[in-house]
Amino acid sequence: MSIYKLAAMKRANGTVFSCPDCDVPGMAAFGAANKAEMVFLLICPKCQLTLAEWSTVDDRERELEDLAQRASR
Repeated sequence: MSIYKLAAMKRANGTVFSCPDCDVPGMAAFGAANKAEMVFLLICPKCQLTLAEWSTVDDRERELEDLAQRASR
């Protein structure tokens, strides 16, 4: 996993992961030149920055859950 820029904010309905520059919630995306290079991304829909990337959906879910738990402390 690589987190480049990512802010986690606790909200009433759960944790929101957003761009720290413009405060817009991240958008899930995926892509690669070929299937062997597939990565799962969280991008900022406003500034088009890659906020984080993971090699599997399971890695993404596990690490975002860990980040959400740390943000709620």
